[in-house]
Amino acid sequence: MKKKLQALLLILAMVLSLAACGSTADAAAWEAPKKESQASVTATGVGQGIDGDVVVQVTADSTTIYDVQVLEQNETKGIGSVACEKLPGQIVEANSIMVDSISGASVTSAAIKTAVEEALVSAGIDPTPFKQELEKAEVEKTPVEIETDVVIVGAGGA
Repeated sequence: MKKKLQALLLILAMVLSLAACGSTADAAAWEAPKKESQASVTATGVGQGIDGDVVVQVTADSTTIYDVQVLEQNETKGIGSVACEKLPGQIVEANSIMVDSISGASVTSAAIKTAVEEALVSAGIDPTPFKQELEKAEVEKTPVEIETDVVIVGAGGA
């Protein structure tokens, strides 16, 4: 009986791990298509991430990035995978490669940006217009005074 339970748990673990390996590209295929100009092209590019290549598919023309999808990646779940989920949408929204990197996933963020640029070049599109610095919103800063007995200062995952 104990061996049957172990086998059942092992099968369940395998099924769950296969479900977790699903691609976000499959979900994107079900979304409504975005309007694109007649001259838009789709190309792929590759950037070097922490755990291997990050393969990106880009649909763009000479003035607009319409879609960015991460097709393949082996980045750490919860760290690099966050950049793979968030950064493509930010690039499309800003119409620029020069978006802020995802905190804690700077290498994966750089890999995605490199892959997008490579895809644009391979499609025959000059990436220069998409590499302009974005205007930062002005934030009003006011000093705040706080009285405490103890202050603990730390950084990173520690």
